[in-house]
Formats: sequence, structure tokens, C-alpha cells
Amino acid sequence: MGCTQSKANEQVVDPAATSQPPVDQPPVSTAAPEDSTPANSVEATPAVEAEAEAETPVEEKPEVKAADGALNFVPGEVTFNEHGIAFYNFDGSNPADPSKDIHVSKRYSEFKTMHTEIAKLMASEKNVPADQQDKFQTYAALPALPKANAVTFLRGRGNKMVVEEREAQFVKILNAIARHPIAFQSETFTGFLSFQSKTDDVMHPNGIEFSITELSIAKHPGGADVAPSSAMKETAKEEPTDDYASTQDSEPATERKTEAAIANAKTSDGTALVFEADKAIAKENGVVFYAFVASNPADPAKEVHISKRFSEFKAMHVEIAKLMASEQNVPAEQQDKFQTYPALPALPQANALTFLRGRGNEKLIEQREAQFATILNAIARHPVAFQSEVFAAFLA
Repeated sequence: MGCTQSKANEQVVDPAATSQPPVDQPPVSTAAPEDSTPANSVEATPAVEAEAEAETPVEEKPEVKAADGALNFVPGEVTFNEHGIAFYNFDGSNPADPSKDIHVSKRYSEFKTMHTEIAKLMASEKNVPADQQDKFQTYAALPALPKANAVTFLRGRGNKMVVEEREAQFVKILNAIARHPIAFQSETFTGFLSFQSKTDDVMHPNGIEFSITELSIAKHPGGADVAPSSAMKETAKEEPTDDYASTQDSEPATERKTEAAIANAKTSDGTALVFEADKAIAKENGVVFYAFVASNPADPAKEVHISKRFSEFKAMHVEIAKLMASEQNVPAEQQDKFQTYPALPALPQANALTFLRGRGNEKLIEQREAQFATILNAIARHPVAFQSEVFAAFLA
């Protein structure tokens, strides 16, 4: 009985009851947390981001590489020959092959000639082969030549600023060509590098560094042959020798003979004039007036005196040349009386050489007088040109 009683009084512990939380604490949910993102997706996110970063390449600036055998040019010393012409010296080297080092010495006109041809090759990126696009830095066009105009002319080729500006631009041009696969290997550029200029060369008229139009900007409005006296002083040291200038300004012997025959031709009907040069006069401002006396042996009363400067001859020449450009302007009944030209004789030269020699140069004045007389007498023997309003106004 004792045992039974003791079992009856013994409390039976319910396992479920022991797991209940205290009354003053909220129940803890044992359900899985609600999350819309699967666990395996969360773990995969870093991997996707890392893969995306790996697929996006980092943009790098293309490295400018020279071609195999290309040269890197650096400026050297600028030298001047006895005529005052500047020669620009450059040293080209290739660190990978010192045996290919080269030295070039060129004047402006040579750079200009080379630049004209190379610019055509570098005008389009199509001239760079596709397999070499990663090796060459190309230009849409070749860098421009340094300035050569009336301003640089008046400053002088020996002006330090002009020399430095040109030197800096020339080295840009050379290095741009050296990095262009077509231009660098072209015959034009290889010829430019291989041919070395002679420092005793004088400036040829075709190598003038400026155009006549540009040169006229710096001159006095009086005409193409007029320039400030200060300009003449600045450029006197650059004047070529008289022997050279005279050979360039002289005309072929055959042409002189023809013109002499025209000057001595008989007048047609006694009304034409014969022009002879009188004394040229230089005014206070340095402008030269060319004087001529026109006479008609058959009628001395028709004698004419004119005094004109170069620019006035030039303006008249432009208009009269149109009338004398064709033999059709000579009437058929007068063909046997007039010596005609298919075109009006050319004006005397007015370029950098004559400018440097000076307007008061005696030889220059004589050459111009002779040519002006030839022009006037040619017009006097042309039936249409002689009676034209243009020539009549010129004589008035």
C-alpha cells in the first residue's frame, strides 16, 4: 500500500509542458524566416559581380609606338649661309638601331615642297593598314607648315622668334611623318632625308618663302613695287648677289631679238607713236616713276610725255592683255601693216628678288624701263589696243 500511495502522490511531468515559455515572455516562433531570396542565390551574388568585373576591360590610353626603324627627330642648330638663308638642322635617331641615325639640314622651301606631297598621304586614316593600327599614332592631316608671310618676311629670316617657331613646327612635322606607316616609307620622305642641301645655294625664285600677294600686304599702298624704307634696311643683309639676280631677271636672247624688231617696226599709217625711255624719278617716299616720251616723226605735234609707276603699268597691262591675246583682234586689211603678238609682252619681274635689290637699284630700273618701252611700243602697233579707252586713259 505504501508503494501505491507513493506512486499516486507522485506528479507526472509532461514533456510538452516543460517546453512552454514563461507567461511573461512572448512565444518564440520556430518557423523558418520568410525570405524571398533563396539561400543559394545570396551566396552566388559575389561570384556574379566578380565575373562581371572580369568581363569589363579597363580602358587604357593607347601607347604611341614608333615603327620598326622609325626615327625620333630632335632639333639641332640653325645655320645661315653667306646669303643669309636659314638652314634648319635635325637629328633623327632610333634607340633600337643606332646605325640608322641620320642628320638633315634643310631650308624652308625644301620643307614646303616635301610637305605638299606628304600631306596627301596623311590626309586620311585609310592610308594606315588595318594590321598596323595598334602601332601607329596617326594624324587626320599633316601638321601645318610654320607661317611664312609678310610679317615673318619683315621680321627677317634671322629673327630669333621666327627661327624658333619654325624649328618647333618642323620637328612636329618630322615626327608625325616618322610615325605614319605610309608617309615614313614614301619615296618623297626618303628622298627628303637622303638628299642633303648645299649651304652655298642661293634662294631660287621658285623657293621663295612667301607669295607675292602676301608680300604686297607689307608694302606701301602705292603699288607692288613700293615698300617701307625700314623694310629695306632690315632685309638688306639678305640681298642675293647682283650677278645671281641679273641672271634670273634677264630674258632669253631670242625674246630680246623679237622685241627689238618690234620696237624698230615702222608705224602703220603715221598715226602710231614710238616710245622711248626718259629719266626715271624716285619721289621722297621712295616710289619710282618711269618716264617715257612718245613721238610721231610724221607729226611732231603728237608728242606725248608720261610718268607712271609700276602699279599703274600693271593695272593697264591687265586690261590690254585681253585685247592682244588673239590675232583676231587685228583687222584683215591691217595684217600687213602691224607686227602683232599672240599676247602682250609680260611685265618686268616684281618678286622677292627685286624687292630685296631695292627700288632704287640702277640695274633694276634699267631692266624695267626696257620692258615697259617694249610693252608700250607693242600696244602702239596694235590697231585695237592702241585705240582702246584703257590705253588712251593711261596716256592722258
